[in-house]
Amino acid sequence: MKTTAVVLAFIVLSCNEPFSPKAPFDPHLVVYSVIYTDSPQQFVRVYSTYDVPGYDPYRYATDGAITGATVSVSGPQGTILFRDTLLQRPDTLRYKTPISAYVADWRPQPGQSYTLKVDAGAAGSTQSTVSTPPVASSWSWYPVDPTLALDFPDTSTIATYVSAIFEFSSSTKAISQQLYIQYTVQSGDGPEQAMVTQLLGKNVGAANGDYAGVACARTNIASAIHGISKTFAGSKLTFKRIVFRLMQMEENWNEYYNIVRLPQDLRTSRFDQPDFTNLSSGYGLFGACTVDSLVHEYPADFRYNH
Repeated sequence: MKTTAVVLAFIVLSCNEPFSPKAPFDPHLVVYSVIYTDSPQQFVRVYSTYDVPGYDPYRYATDGAITGATVSVSGPQGTILFRDTLLQRPDTLRYKTPISAYVADWRPQPGQSYTLKVDAGAAGSTQSTVSTPPVASSWSWYPVDPTLALDFPDTSTIATYVSAIFEFSSSTKAISQQLYIQYTVQSGDGPEQAMVTQLLGKNVGAANGDYAGVACARTNIASAIHGISKTFAGSKLTFKRIVFRLMQMEENWNEYYNIVRLPQDLRTSRFDQPDFTNLSSGYGLFGACTVDSLVHEYPADFRYNH
């Protein structure tokens, strides 16, 4: 009986202890950047974690961006300093202000190592090193000279399919492939507009030293060209080129990409989410992609121009 009384007293006293579902706030630096070899500008976003005043994080309308930090990338081209910039926010449902970021006019090279350093003062500092995958080797159109198949896709008998075949390096962990047509359209005296129609696009994992490729039926290319011509029948239409674009992702970018795209269990009672960081401190991602293309230029007298 005495034991029962002690237990009841402990329960009563425990119920008087204050309880909050919010854990103690521990601020951290957050940095995101993916560098691309085909882009003349590179961007870095720097944030800090924030403490929500209530219990609903989506009611917090400030994204925690940090401005005035010292941001640089060092590599074989020297040390590149980034500057503050503002980017248009595509979705202003929650955050109303432009996106604060850092930008540098610089193009990384394939097969090189780069170190990102961020010094955000009182918010902390961090760094990370990644390597861009080397350019894919042993790649070409098939047929090797695709001129007849691409310039006369509805009448040529050279090949049933037009393909691009390549070999990627051991540092490539995933690839993204696209095949698309670039053209310009001008209506009346208006400005000429550059446009793109994608024929194929897919993302796949990559094994070390593998060959891969993408193939498109010649009749599908012809159908796409006819569709574009019909859509812009009343405008000046000039076909420029057909492009096979290959993007190779290194392991950090690939791992982050796979984690954030994991299927979410809507019925789970767990609130934690998978996390990833390759920074020396804080959270975030410094990733790299190598982008290359096979290009076939359409002739100036391409039969579908009008």
